[in-house]
Amino acid sequence: MRRTKSCILTISATVMAGIVLFAILLFIVRSEYRKGMNNPLDPNDVPRVFIIVSGWSFDRTAIELEKQSFISDSRFLKLHVRLNPDAAAIKSGEYLISAAMSPLDILQRMLSGQVITYSVTFPEGLTLSEMATRWDNSGFGSAGAFKHAAHSYRHPSLPFPSTGWEGYLFPETYCFTKGFDELKLVERMIDQLQETLRPEWLASAREHGLTLHEAVTLASLIEKETRLPEERELVSAVFHNRLKRGILLQCDPTVIYALGETYPGRLLKKHLEMDIPYNTYVRAGLPPGPICSPGKESLEAACFPAEESFLYFVADSSGGHTFSRTLREHNQAVQRYRQRIKKPSQ
Repeated sequence: MRRTKSCILTISATVMAGIVLFAILLFIVRSEYRKGMNNPLDPNDVPRVFIIVSGWSFDRTAIELEKQSFISDSRFLKLHVRLNPDAAAIKSGEYLISAAMSPLDILQRMLSGQVITYSVTFPEGLTLSEMATRWDNSGFGSAGAFKHAAHSYRHPSLPFPSTGWEGYLFPETYCFTKGFDELKLVERMIDQLQETLRPEWLASAREHGLTLHEAVTLASLIEKETRLPEERELVSAVFHNRLKRGILLQCDPTVIYALGETYPGRLLKKHLEMDIPYNTYVRAGLPPGPICSPGKESLEAACFPAEESFLYFVADSSGGHTFSRTLREHNQAVQRYRQRIKKPSQ
């Protein structure tokens, strides 16, 4: 009896000792885990780029973080995910992180997808070729790849224009992440044009006898003719009035566009007499397609021309234009312009 009681006491003591030891070990592990997840490896470290490659498992990412000296021990991150399965849903991409961040902070950034973003700006009035050059100069891709994407892309809701996507690539600042290709950029630019052209704008364009393609084409002419916001609707009115009356548009930028790289810097009489599709001095109506990518204001002006009877405009030597209703008024404005810019005789 005494021996049985002694055995029970011994077993109880052993169990208690085991429980105490387990509690101590658990305390140590939890303490180390908290320390490992909340303490940065190097408080003096500077931000560096870390890339999570698409397809990497969480464990692979944790190991790479340790290899690249962002964290001290990948096992803490692995344990954290075992305890919190949702924490494994990190997103691939480029991250700007440092060893001055705690592993928990690094993990939170990857869970939220705070990847590095880049941007490129396309100003209003650029041709597709000029946009390709700007893309090339940005260092994010090549001009050739941009042009290939623009020529090969087919939009799900817009028919491919006979003149290509010239004018349909909306000028804007576009942000993107690593791996963003030219085809996605072209798609986003065309989508942005669609979003900009509000239904009421297109309805007004139709009331003025313009299709979407013609509205974009007209907007590109307005974009090239003036950069003054207060003049866009007036220039639009001139072109709308001439189209209704069957008068040649005589828009210099269309000829310059047609000449392309052969444009010598100024238009000569022989250029204005060339019988080519984009020469609005010879061909009636709008040119076959846009001559640049117009901005929002020019698109709106093309759809909503000013209620004016102007038929002419000429530069006024101060950066703006003089608008006229009759040829006589226009000739007088031209004469005044020539007198202002005429150099004094030596």
